[in-house]
Amino acid sequence: MLNSPTVEQRALMKRAAWLFLLAMITGAWAGVVMTQGKAIGLDLPIHPRHERLVLAAHLNGLLGTFWILGVMITLDATRLSEAGRAWLKRLTLLAAYGNWLVTLIASFLDVRGLAFDSDAKNNLIAGLLQVFVVIPTLTAAALWVVGLSRKDTNS
Repeated sequence: MLNSPTVEQRALMKRAAWLFLLAMITGAWAGVVMTQGKAIGLDLPIHPRHERLVLAAHLNGLLGTFWILGVMITLDATRLSEAGRAWLKRLTLLAAYGNWLVTLIASFLDVRGLAFDSDAKNNLIAGLLQVFVVIPTLTAAALWVVGLSRKDTNS
């Protein structure tokens, strides 16, 4: 347990809390979308082809929250330099928030964006996912692993 978190840890906690709030709001919106408004007593003309993307955005927000908290808890255990720590934090925040936001945007555009094709909206989402989610996630994950890897033989 963190009895006296550092300024750095509190900043990550705050960003995790904000993402959690956004994920909860997105979860409420998912209920509206997936029931065509019946969740709030309305009958809305919302019939997206990929309606579960809004649920995916909600879950991406939750998973991103816990990833940020995981980095926050383990950051002091890494052997990263100050610059390395800063990059790990930036990339983790970019990927966590990016995954939530790009997936939410995809749900409004009703495109998946998993591969590039002839649809401009789909290609926009595919590009945004590459730039703001895939590349930062892979880089942050590798940096985190390297930072937590010790040169001693006991770990």
